[in-house]
Amino acid sequence: LGGVLLLYLLAMRLLHDRSLALMTALIFAVHPLVTESLNWISGRSDPMATFFHLAAALAAAHGIQKNRLPLMLLAIVLSAAGLAPKEMSLFFVAAISLLLLTLPVKEDGAGQRLRNTAVYCLPFLAAFLFYIVARLMTFKEATVGLPSVLHTAPPLTILARSITIFGFYLKKIIVPLPLNFAINR
Repeated sequence: LGGVLLLYLLAMRLLHDRSLALMTALIFAVHPLVTESLNWISGRSDPMATFFHLAAALAAAHGIQKNRLPLMLLAIVLSAAGLAPKEMSLFFVAAISLLLLTLPVKEDGAGQRLRNTAVYCLPFLAAFLFYIVARLMTFKEATVGLPSVLHTAPPLTILARSITIFGFYLKKIIVPLPLNFAINR
């Protein structure tokens, strides 16, 4: 429920239309891909990561539009908190970049917008890299998860797997059938 409220607030900030923001939040609330994570105990990390990343996006959007550094720092902390329950949410760094490019702010052209986006994304990227390094140093002999992939797979294999996984989830967002990923009938 918290994620739905945060998405509504973020959509209001980006779209400036209550009915469209409400429709966005309602679709998010009832979409089968989202409800599945609540039905299975192993999927409980998804709503936690979503909550923290939506809160980070909202804080970042507000911080950039109002030029408030404490809100940007809060966004970085919330983003890092979102990595704890779900490592795959590291793609939030890319998502926040896209979000920052779409924000209505007063600037001197497209070049200035790209520079500002890069500057605002650097702390998120630094936090992400710090997380990866700390994770790799902590679990040097890991046999599962992100460290095992980074230690054993070549970079091009990692990139190819990431693109495949992204495509799988993009398809599930558009056509969420079958509802259970384990059923192959």
